[in-house]
Amino acid sequence: SGNFISSKLLMMISSYIVYVEMGWIRAFIGSKVINSISMVFRNKIWEMNMNFFGVILFVFLSVFLILKVF
Repeated sequence: SGNFISSKLLMMISSYIVYVEMGWIRAFIGSKVINSISMVFRNKIWEMNMNFFGVILFVFLSVFLILKVF
């Protein structure tokens, strides 16, 4: 059982290292995606004269995307 625990620990450590290595890539892609989408939505909201529904939709989609990316 000791061998099982050590292999489990090794798996956890290696997956953590991969997670950290991927972290900056995910952050970069995430910020790019969110920036481009927020730019599109800013124009759309501006067209709607800051319509309340547009703002709510933008916030909802931003949260949804952040959760999906990370």
